[in-house]
Amino acid sequence: MTDYQLNKILTLTASVIPQENITITKYEWKINDLFILNNINPVTISTNDLNLGNNTISLRVLNSCGSWSEYVTKIVSIINETIPIPDEVINMEQTITIVVDKPITTIDVIMQLTGSVVVTVKDPLGIPIANAITTIDTVTAVTDALGIATLNGIGYGTKILTVTTI
Repeated sequence: MTDYQLNKILTLTASVIPQENITITKYEWKINDLFILNNINPVTISTNDLNLGNNTISLRVLNSCGSWSEYVTKIVSIINETIPIPDEVINMEQTITIVVDKPITTIDVIMQLTGSVVVTVKDPLGIPIANAITTIDTVTAVTDALGIATLNGIGYGTKILTVTTI
């Protein structure tokens, strides 16, 4: 059994190796005995759509001869834990340098602290980019002439940083 936190995305992928000259024609996914998805592989679901605690995810496939496989089942546990933040990491600063090679760059930022994030935006040659819009959550700042923007009040956890150049 595997534990997953709320607010995450799970990707379920079926790896099926049929016999020679036989193909898979249909995928049938069940979550907690409810048929939810047919003929999709891989499947992406939000942990928010699952029950807290144990969930049963099952899959069976139909082959080109018209035979269904047995169900393959996995138990996943959804937990709702908050990670305590030690006092010594509150209101600290994290510095990130981003190299932008297209108008919009999205990067997952793993925050180990709260407070301010200083973002430096550069092009592939290392030249600072002014007036780039940087956003984490609902906090937005624009880079100055040195390509630097400071985003204040960022909460703890994994965040998505989006940088848009003008």
